[in-house]
Amino acid sequence: MSGCEDLVQLVDRVSKVGLVGVVVAMLGCASVDPKPTVQEEQRPAQDTVIDDPYAGREVASVFEELRGSEPNCNQLASKRFAASYPKQAILERVSGWVIVRMQGDGRGNVREVSVEAASPRGYFERNVIHASLRWEFPGPLPNGTCWNSFSFTIDR
Repeated sequence: MSGCEDLVQLVDRVSKVGLVGVVVAMLGCASVDPKPTVQEEQRPAQDTVIDDPYAGREVASVFEELRGSEPNCNQLASKRFAASYPKQAILERVSGWVIVRMQGDGRGNVREVSVEAASPRGYFERNVIHASLRWEFPGPLPNGTCWNSFSFTIDR
């Protein structure tokens, strides 16, 4: 999927007023290079009830359970980037965490990020993906992948 297709989907989800073509044309998306693959869950509508299988669980226990013997990205990375706290989560005073699996391109860059778990879902995933795609490693990742967790805590 190209960066333009990502942009079209984003604008379409946000806008729904028919301005997608105008925004895409204004940004000159015909010449945009493809972006790395991103897999993420979309945030549900406000009135949607979300079943959170990880509610109340500590991120460390879920992280160890999911990643098994695969490496921790924090121990391998040469450049790390923190994910910004989403505005909506700040406004709603929501704390949480996200666990991702990063796949490398063989040259030390992150090619793909997949969200493996998040609690609560729908708040932090997008910012974690964008931060994770900027991480760098000194070389290829062992078996091409590693895992990482991001925590977000706000005083109530």
